[in-house]
Amino acid sequence: MKKLSLAMGFVMLLFVSSTYAQGSKIACVDLFKVFKSYSKTKEADTYLKNKANTLQKDIDKMKGEVASLQKLISSGVLSKEEKAKKSKELSEKKSALNQKIKSSNLVMMEERKAKIDKVIKDLEKKIEEFAKENGYILLMDKRNALYVDENLDVTDKVIKFVNGEK
Repeated sequence: MKKLSLAMGFVMLLFVSSTYAQGSKIACVDLFKVFKSYSKTKEADTYLKNKANTLQKDIDKMKGEVASLQKLISSGVLSKEEKAKKSKELSEKKSALNQKIKSSNLVMMEERKAKIDKVIKDLEKKIEEFAKENGYILLMDKRNALYVDENLDVTDKVIKFVNGEK
């Protein structure tokens, strides 16, 4: 496996060397930094935070109802029959609360994945557009290279481009 990696690295080095010698433009980009700085990533984060806050408010309300019922049951002011009814109601509310927490977590995971996937697809298109407009034949993620000369790093230019600051 190590030999295969070294061989692939050598082939990539030969490719890069030959294209660089021909005057073709190559560069690297810190994709994680671009992703974090992308305006649509920030919009998705804001949406997800608002969604999570809304779900949390519902959960907090249900927790408050459970706490009130627990307090009422333990107060000693209820008859046996009322206490039995309230205990059953408490059990149902606890079950509903647990279900709400599980479903909220699932909703958030699904929405987060959908938002991130959409942002990544959009970002890939914009980065491709940047590369074509600027004559690059190769843009690679900086984290996947063993060494990159800082003069080849166009991360800041890409961030400006994808955010419409051309």
